[in-house]
Amino acid sequence: MNILNQVKQRRSHFRKEFTGEKISQEEINYLLECSIHAPSHKNTFPWRYIVFSGESLNDFSKKIIEIYKQRTAVEMQNPEQIDNFEKLPSQVSHLIAIVMKRDEAKRVPEIEEICSVACSVQNMYLGLNDLEDIGGFWSTGMFCFTEQMHAYLELGSEDKCLGYFILGKVNQKRQQAPRPDFSTFVQYK
Repeated sequence: MNILNQVKQRRSHFRKEFTGEKISQEEINYLLECSIHAPSHKNTFPWRYIVFSGESLNDFSKKIIEIYKQRTAVEMQNPEQIDNFEKLPSQVSHLIAIVMKRDEAKRVPEIEEICSVACSVQNMYLGLNDLEDIGGFWSTGMFCFTEQMHAYLELGSEDKCLGYFILGKVNQKRQQAPRPDFSTFVQYK
């Protein structure tokens, strides 16, 4: 399959589509292997992934609820939101925290390292094309940008959590989505 067809078939699949079945370690390793072949200026390799599954996913869910309660006034707390966080481990196979590990020598601008991590995540998305019944999505919810999450993930002072790649088994993968012609977004000078 040519690369354009691969890119066209890249889709996000969400928690409501997940069956609750677990993904094998071999399949997770395949996606992580795909991830490291992203461009990296000066070979800083700024991507780091923290993988949660099984009991660690239960712990993550509890941490999210704790952060939610710390950051939300009692009268504003929504029991449905808490229930949604509690259901995470039963719906999701793996949650991978996406981290930008800042080059200690700061040889490149931070934005270049963030962009490199984004390319790395795109490689995981493309790797999903090879896995018949596995879907995923990149989420920037669940307090990923908070000081509490930064501490929970034990990140360095210059590192950043950029979200989570959330994975699960799906019964049927969508292959196409409507897109306008590429020229809509291009300007030649």
